[in-house]
Amino acid sequence: LIPAFEWIKDDGWNATEFAPPTFYDKTTHSKRKGTPYFAVETYKKLRNSFLQFPSIEKIEHLKMSEAVRLTQYNFPFKFFDEPPEVFVQPNKWNLAVGSSEGEVKEHLKKIENIMKENYDNNSPALIRKPLKNEEIIYLFLDAGEFIDWKSLVKNDGNYLLMFEQEFVITELS
Repeated sequence: LIPAFEWIKDDGWNATEFAPPTFYDKTTHSKRKGTPYFAVETYKKLRNSFLQFPSIEKIEHLKMSEAVRLTQYNFPFKFFDEPPEVFVQPNKWNLAVGSSEGEVKEHLKKIENIMKENYDNNSPALIRKPLKNEEIIYLFLDAGEFIDWKSLVKNDGNYLLMFEQEFVITELS
């Protein structure tokens, strides 16, 4: 369930109408704006109850461009603005006070570059759990509350973007 990104950029009404919905997140017990998702097994169970749902094979793969935009919507404090913009908002730089390795500003630039490189990439995306050999890079944010943001993973010197602080985004090979 993804927003209609091609419509969002047109005007203010479309940006609201076709943006990610508000939904109830049972893990945090609160309403939040974002893109609800569920496991393939859950979809198959739903389809058994609602035969009008298409078979899983008929659903298009998520594209890299869609994956990075979904990720952008879920960044804490809208750190990189909202699509179609991709930049650290000037008033947000000081919220990032540290990282689990390296320089925080370098990691923010890596995130920005990954997003810009994939913003128009229509290759199929894979969203998966981090592998055991991948190091999760945390950014530490201080904005009234302290947040450990799982933002990237490092895999053999390459950096990959995290989605929902739980999954890694890669191209489907």
